[in-house]
Amino acid sequence: MAETGNDNFSQFYAFNDQQQQFNKQLMQDENDREVKRGYYYCLNSLLGIILFVIIIFVLLPIIFYMEFVFFIFGSFVEIFKNIIKDSKKL
Repeated sequence: MAETGNDNFSQFYAFNDQQQQFNKQLMQDENDREVKRGYYYCLNSLLGIILFVIIIFVLLPIIFYMEFVFFIFGSFVEIFKNIIKDSKKL
């Protein structure tokens, strides 16, 4: 009878130890998930900042520059058209 009681206690302690190991692993997995979430949040923020800088400092100046170039080019085209018209009148 004493052996059975002792056996029950050892089973209980083994189960309790398994439960504690499982809880430790669960907490470790949760911590790993939190760390990954932090990395992804940081990476996402960094990517957003990089895209913002590219749009503001690279794409917008190119767009405005091209608009300026087309304006100048269009002005030259108009000037040449007028020169051709004037030369035909002569």
